[in-house]
Amino acid sequence: MRDDYSTCRGRRLPCNRGLIMAALLLASGAALGVSAQSPSPVPYNALGERTGEVTSTSALIHTRLTRDERGKPGEPVPGLAGRAQLEYAPNAPDRPRERTRWRRAVARNDYCLHFRLQGLQPDTEYEYRLRATAADGSGRREGPVNRFRTAPARGQRRQVTFGVMTGQKWLQRDGDHGYDAYQGMLARRLDFLVLTGDTVYYDSDPPRARTKQQMRFHWHRQYALANAREFFSRTPAYWEKDDHDYRFDDCDPYRPGLPTHEEGIQIFHEQNPVNRPSYRTFRWGELLQIWLPEGRDYRSANADVDAPGKTIWGAEQMEWLKRGLRNSKARFKVLISPTPLVGPDAPRKRDNHTNPGGFRSEANAFFAWLKQHDIKNLVIACGDRHWSYHSVHPTGYHELSSGALSDGHALLKTFRNPLDSVPGVKVLHTAQRKRGGFLLFQAVPGAAADGSEDVLRFELCDTKGVADHQGEFRYQP
Repeated sequence: MRDDYSTCRGRRLPCNRGLIMAALLLASGAALGVSAQSPSPVPYNALGERTGEVTSTSALIHTRLTRDERGKPGEPVPGLAGRAQLEYAPNAPDRPRERTRWRRAVARNDYCLHFRLQGLQPDTEYEYRLRATAADGSGRREGPVNRFRTAPARGQRRQVTFGVMTGQKWLQRDGDHGYDAYQGMLARRLDFLVLTGDTVYYDSDPPRARTKQQMRFHWHRQYALANAREFFSRTPAYWEKDDHDYRFDDCDPYRPGLPTHEEGIQIFHEQNPVNRPSYRTFRWGELLQIWLPEGRDYRSANADVDAPGKTIWGAEQMEWLKRGLRNSKARFKVLISPTPLVGPDAPRKRDNHTNPGGFRSEANAFFAWLKQHDIKNLVIACGDRHWSYHSVHPTGYHELSSGALSDGHALLKTFRNPLDSVPGVKVLHTAQRKRGGFLLFQAVPGAAADGSEDVLRFELCDTKGVADHQGEFRYQP
């Protein structure tokens, strides 16, 4: 709005006609029967921002506008209508800052906003902050600065370090600050984190979630915790879902009960920065490509007889996965599954690819396909299980389980029964103590130009980031 000028005691002073009109309207409020009110409240962002779906040129940012500046541990975090945009730029001197378009946060979407940043530079650290106004556009508030680094370009050779985690149970957190493992992961300077699911527990953390509002509350209180806010302000991530953060334990789309199948999908995408469809793949330079399969949306009923055609992934996703693995030129391929393909697991289960009576037929066919097409340099990582392990399938493919995020949620398992795992599986390591933590990978370029010395290192870490089992896979031409 332009400034005009008027005369006051012989001097020309700047005055804004819009402000004059607003003052006159407020002054005449009593005559109009309208009470003069204070300006609309400007929202905060008590859950911070989270960066997801990072590629070499793009990222997806999630935020939620809130009434209060900080959430109190375990208490509701009320949302607030408003408008917001992101201001962002490479973290370098004298770089011009760009801004997204203003977006409206409304109750229908729980005041959540997703901002897609595109046209970014590969292997570049960016910083961004949220700028918010009241719903009527008045006021202004700026959030703290967040950072993330884009993936290296497809042909770029640099080390990539990333983590894998599961089992973020509220009742088993390490205190009001949240989970100690986030500090352990910060110390290891991850390029990104993969959350394999069970990030919240709708069914076994109180309150038992049967409505959308109860489901949302589970996400709000997790990301209001100080350790989570700090971690995600510096580290991008990729979110998968499993049973507990979709509906309830070992669920499929066909079992009755609340939440419904549709609600499970909707709230997961509303509360997290995740593309559709939720099975995705991401390339991190020359050394690494990851695949994130979807394990709940397309599966057959768990109760079906295990036979060809019973599926967790569905035909379309299976073809996508095979095509990607066959065509990938990345040095190392890591399939990160919400549930195990190899095990060991408890024989009573029927929910995953390892279980007799579960979905083992699909797993057998998949491993046979991998061997038939000589898919090399592939490692499987998984969540879901509350104990860390390192196993080898009879076809030679290795699987690493991250174990639960916190010590309180971890289990110590001893497997002796042959039904505990797929016949012929070699268990190279299981946790020797009841401990939580995460799985760490490092794709490291070797000195040889042909990549023959490239390695993929792994560590099964405790909550402080200290490894109790580690090793490496060498690139096989």
